[in-house]
Amino acid sequence: MRHTIKIDIYYTAIDVRIVANVKKCAKRIYKQHGYEMVEEHTYKEDDRGCAFNFTADRYYLILSSKMLTHGLIAHELWHITDAIRTQKGSTEVDATYLIETVTDKIYAFLRSKNIKLKE
Repeated sequence: MRHTIKIDIYYTAIDVRIVANVKKCAKRIYKQHGYEMVEEHTYKEDDRGCAFNFTADRYYLILSSKMLTHGLIAHELWHITDAIRTQKGSTEVDATYLIETVTDKIYAFLRSKNIKLKE
C-alpha cells in the first residue's frame, strides 16, 4: 500500500509504503533511482522498516505490514524528521510540529485503509 504525504512548508513529500517485505521494496526503489542498496547490518538483522531519501524533495518511509507498531512508526519517522531538519535547516521546535503533523497523517491513512497496528 502506498500513500504520499505532502509537506508544503518544506517543499517535500514522504512516500509511505506498507509492505510485506521491507528489504525487497527498498531495493526496488534504490534500483529505480539508479543506485544499488548496500547490504548494511541493519537490513540483515531487521526487516521491520526503513527510511531514506535520494533528494531533499522526497523521502521514503517503508514499514512492514507484519510488524507495524506505534514504536516502529515513531522510530522511522524520527529518521525522516532528522534528515529534513538537517537538510532544510529547521529548528527543534519545527521538528516536533513536523512529527505531530506527519504522525496524524500516517494514522489517518492507516485508519482509511482499516490497517490495524500490532500491540
